[in-house]
Amino acid sequence: MLPKRDYASKPASGRVHVVCVEFGATYRHGNGHNLAAQLSSCGRAYGFQTSYLPQPDRAPVWPSVPVGSEMAHLIVVAGTAFDERLVDAVAERLDSWTSASIAFAYGTRAAMLAAEPRVEAWKVKAGPRLNFLFPDVVADDGRWTVSVQKIIDNAVCDTVRVKYQPVQNARDVELPVPVLAYFERASRLYAEEGLYLRAPTDGYFAMRWGGGFFITATFTDKIQLDPARISLVHGYERASGTLQYSGRYLPSSDAVEAAILLAQRTDYDYLLHTHASRLFTRNPAFRVRALVPPMAYGEPELGDALVAALAQVPDGFVIMAEHGDLFAGSGDMADFIEGVRRRCVEARHATPAE
Repeated sequence: MLPKRDYASKPASGRVHVVCVEFGATYRHGNGHNLAAQLSSCGRAYGFQTSYLPQPDRAPVWPSVPVGSEMAHLIVVAGTAFDERLVDAVAERLDSWTSASIAFAYGTRAAMLAAEPRVEAWKVKAGPRLNFLFPDVVADDGRWTVSVQKIIDNAVCDTVRVKYQPVQNARDVELPVPVLAYFERASRLYAEEGLYLRAPTDGYFAMRWGGGFFITATFTDKIQLDPARISLVHGYERASGTLQYSGRYLPSSDAVEAAILLAQRTDYDYLLHTHASRLFTRNPAFRVRALVPPMAYGEPELGDALVAALAQVPDGFVIMAEHGDLFAGSGDMADFIEGVRRRCVEARHATPAE
């Protein structure tokens, strides 16, 4: 198995590979989508090598890890519903691949939901290195499938992670007492309320400080939060995509939208982004809060959309469709944290509209 990265720096593009195997013709027809072309374009833009291996109507022929890989991610796109044998075969590949993701397609929404218990069981068994991409679009033939955008985002997320160009001003950064207190309280809340879906590396915590903001580093465990994995973002330059920071590790992959948001909404001091899908993102009781449509993460346009969405609510709580939830606030830190906790309690008692 390839070694795990700590994201102290952005991986070298020539050493990072994404290989997508597609069983069937799910993404080469309909709506003008071309997964191969978009995957290749994404790799060129964000710094990784790509391969696309279509295998229509044949038994799986599994690719080997590309030679010279420092990080290798396998994406399996299946034109069928959940298949235990296929999942088992992909899990076996984790002996050599860094990580893998699977995108199934379902004839009905009911069939998709019926597969969830088996998906959850596999998440426990295989751990966070095996990802199941939740279907988010209905194809022309009526099947529930995973969008091309979601597959492309996964290719980035499970490899280079960040889309910005990092510029490190200093390796070490001192955490002021109020900042450390906020991150510790946010970590406890995150753990106690289970505010993640795939793994406790989901989401980010951020707090404004001076002319910048502190934020958790990318791929950081937020339950066992190491203070060394908190970085200080000094600024983001939209034209060049450059993000200036201090710290030992790269700031969150969502630091771009956090920078855009905090620059435009100077009334917010705290941001807490979670992937609490069952509580909020996919809870029908909170549909009115889904004010941000599906968008690529780590892009300034998502920051713009968050600014627009937050202007429509009185309490700093919005949902990004198919991505997660955002809580923004100011004033007393303890009040902000408890306000998010009350939202969690409300969500657990909410009666779904369906």
